[in-house]
Amino acid sequence: MKTLLKLSLFLLCMEIALTLQCRKCPQYTHRICDYEMKNCTTGERESCMIRRVWAWPYTVDNPETAETNCLKDCKNSEDDGSHYSELIFCCTWHDFCNDIRIPIEF
Repeated sequence: MKTLLKLSLFLLCMEIALTLQCRKCPQYTHRICDYEMKNCTTGERESCMIRRVWAWPYTVDNPETAETNCLKDCKNSEDDGSHYSELIFCCTWHDFCNDIRIPIEF
């Protein structure tokens, strides 16, 4: 019985250690969350995601709007429209890697 309890605790600790904390804000305007800033915890096949949108003309350091969340099967992408540019960035390397204050690295 003790062995089963120890194994259960070990597996629980492993699951907690493998989860990732991410920022969660449905909309930023000029790098400020328009709502209450929350956190989310990733689940299976999820990662932290940040989606930034710039209107033309733009500066890279100041997206017009953004969104952060936990997202399943997240894929990095770029979309350059005629009047906007959108960048979706997914990360898993440390807690809160999708924080809007982290600069974009090309």
